[in-house]
Amino acid sequence: TRCLKLAKLYCAGVAGITDAGVGYLTREPSLDHARGDKLRVLDLSRCCAVSDGAVDTLARSCPTLEEVNVGCCLLLTDRATKTLCDHCPSIKNLGLARCRRMTDASACLVADALWLEALDVSHNPRLTDAATEVLAVELMGLTALDLSGCVGLTDAALAVLRYHATNLVKLNVVDCIGFSHHALDLLQHANQHLELLRTVDDVDDAAKPQWVPNSEEPPPAPRSGAPPPPPAA
Repeated sequence: TRCLKLAKLYCAGVAGITDAGVGYLTREPSLDHARGDKLRVLDLSRCCAVSDGAVDTLARSCPTLEEVNVGCCLLLTDRATKTLCDHCPSIKNLGLARCRRMTDASACLVADALWLEALDVSHNPRLTDAATEVLAVELMGLTALDLSGCVGLTDAALAVLRYHATNLVKLNVVDCIGFSHHALDLLQHANQHLELLRTVDDVDDAAKPQWVPNSEEPPPAPRSGAPPPPPAA
């Protein structure tokens, strides 16, 4: 029998995977043997043809899942989130980036059913301050949160994170246009150990990164043979 003890599977970017293909993860086609009950890590990000039905099949057959990434699976809705919450209670790391059909209901489902350590809900235009509040209050063990590109969020979400998400170690808010510099500074002051990735609005060089961590990084060393930089005026 094949792959009955499969523990990790990475299929990111395999656009040709369909619901039928995902079904093969749970059942060996030639011998009709069940499999998937040992699967702990699954990455289906950017598998754009995968739908709620495939997630339903997976969740029912793979109850030991701990890390799941379905980011950029554009067909998925809140139904997929509910299925994962109902059948995979051990999930600690969940990626839902760019799942634009999902609403605040997904955040509420996750907060009620799972004990997450890392969550990626980036680039979801439907996510609101109310959903962020639920996540901050209920997911006390959350250490990494990606909200980048969530244009519907405002400073109210940062205020809740400041008071409740005290265990956060990393927070990505790049391109969250509703966040003010003042609110971000207050959050950083409240949690000195937080690695806060935020948008830089004075970037002149397109080669520069569009985010900065909470501390200044040293400038890169000059290339071999290159002249040293001129002294500061």
